Amino acid sequence: NPDTARMASCLIHLAECYERQQQMKEAKDCRDKLIALWRQALAVPTPATFIDIDYALSTNEFGSGLHQITEFYERVVEQKEQMFGQTNKDVANSLLIYARLLRKLGEKEVADAAEARAHEIHEKIRLLEDAQKKAP
Repeated sequence: NPDTARMASCLIHLAECYERQQQMKEAKDCRDKLIALWRQALAVPTPATFIDIDYALSTNEFGSGLHQITEFYERVVEQKEQMFGQTNKDVANSLLIYARLLRKLGEKEVADAAEARAHEIHEKIRLLEDAQKKAP
């Protein structure tokens, strides 16, 4: 829903403004509303919803809320795996986004594992595509 994406963008930027002004409670309130908005959208998930969330997490900084956002996104990745399967390019790309968030939190080992899973998925996809090209 385009309105959900716009509202999410507004909440992200408002939280950033509050953080710059050291109004941490207000920033957290915005992130809480953001996550509630995304959870509501994910109740009946669409590919567009996942794309919007992936884009938001790829292009924004979340300051003191990074841990909260990363925990939420871990569940998004799990939901994508359930919907699309474990050999899906979108799942692999989400694992890479998740790994980037984890690295920012200093969680190198978990980030490395997520990144390795993403690369394994990409390799499986490549092998499947190669096999399909060779099939009669």
